[in-house]
Amino acid sequence: MNAIDKFRKRRLQRMDSKFTDDIQAFRKRRDARLAKRGLPPAYRLDILYQDAEENWITMNGTPVKVEEGQTAEEAGKAFAEKKESERGKSELQVGELDRRISDIDERIEQISSKGRFEITDQERREVRDLHEERRELNKQKSLEQKIEGAKATELEAAKYEAQRTQAIESKLNELVQKGIETGNEHLSLIGIDGAQVGYNDDGTPNGIGYTKDMQDTVWSSPPNSITVAHNHPANSPLSDSDFMNLAVPAVREVVAKGHDGSIYAIQRGSGQFPETQKEILGVWKRVNKAVTAKYDTMYSNGETTLDRAFTEHIAEVNEAVAKEFGWTFTRGN
Repeated sequence: MNAIDKFRKRRLQRMDSKFTDDIQAFRKRRDARLAKRGLPPAYRLDILYQDAEENWITMNGTPVKVEEGQTAEEAGKAFAEKKESERGKSELQVGELDRRISDIDERIEQISSKGRFEITDQERREVRDLHEERRELNKQKSLEQKIEGAKATELEAAKYEAQRTQAIESKLNELVQKGIETGNEHLSLIGIDGAQVGYNDDGTPNGIGYTKDMQDTVWSSPPNSITVAHNHPANSPLSDSDFMNLAVPAVREVVAKGHDGSIYAIQRGSGQFPETQKEILGVWKRVNKAVTAKYDTMYSNGETTLDRAFTEHIAEVNEAVAKEFGWTFTRGN
């Protein structure tokens, strides 16, 4: 067991309840920074949301500038029309893929209809290549459909931005309170309208999963429609298991709040849809291996505390993995 592992074990045994004071201090620092930029106070995790009164509106987490002579409603409509146009292009791409797949099927059927001894070696090679092309086209079609679905969800989600933001913040505070009482993790699934669509309170001090009903929910929901919110008793950044939630197309973001008030979030946004959790885990392991020695050395040389080494180590892995997939990683304390 190395120094980081020993620290993790001790840390799970040292939970406290000072998160309220930490949150208040964080908000004061944040609002002071916003005031310097002439922006109003705002709070949703550590993500800046700008107010329409300052010539900005927020559409699904995206700051949209209200141009001179525009009303907030007109700016929002223009943004929505742009997204709808992008969605139309995606539908066209799916249609083209369908046509090519249909052509491939027709050619394979044409060759296969010949007698066994009438098919030439060249035609056999052609069928093999066509099957390979078809597999690749189906993978591309699946991805396009996920992107198309995510864009449609984005337009719908924009209608509920305020209530979803409030619901996530409120639910995180509730999960932390329960975590302080039990010492375990608790998990909530939140839909685009801010409603809770799943809950599990059967966690451990360092992990929690989906119930059967929650699995059914996430696999039957539209792309980018669900926020996974949970508490971290150890106050740690997001784990590899947290990141692997984004292998599920329906998951738009994963947010964890520590009992010390620290907040870590990963959002898909317009980033990739990995095909499997194994793909995410592979990147995680590679990145983690690359930075482990760095923090072990820093701690051994007395350049940092074990607490700080652990937090910064995992946070750096979070940021690097997110960058590789085109996702957005944020943290607040």
